[in-house]
Amino acid sequence: MLISSLLADVIESKPMTKGTVCDLKRKCGKKNCKCAHGEPHSTKVLSSNHHGRTRLLCLTKYPVLQLFNIEKQVKSYQQFRRRRSKVVYCFKSIISEMNKLEKNLLVEVTQKGETDVKRKWKKGRREN
Repeated sequence: MLISSLLADVIESKPMTKGTVCDLKRKCGKKNCKCAHGEPHSTKVLSSNHHGRTRLLCLTKYPVLQLFNIEKQVKSYQQFRRRRSKVVYCFKSIISEMNKLEKNLLVEVTQKGETDVKRKWKKGRREN
């Protein structure tokens, strides 16, 4: 894939929300509740990382349409991160190839009168 098309995809990204929407399942602890003998209670949450800590935002209080938009924005964020990763990989590859090219084209200059021996300088000392 060309870098220009990758960059165009990244630039055309839609509004995003950082995190992951998931179902949190747990038992409430009541003896006569349905969760004690069968299916646990399910709650939709947005899990995201803020300042190195995972935060859970309960999404049950949001209307269905807004919940749908949040899930769409989360998917957009995850897609953006994948595309960004591809762009970074391409640029790292370009830099690596440029470094190889520089290494291959680099010519060492020897001291005046010495054509056979190339002297390298290392940590302020000359090595033969």
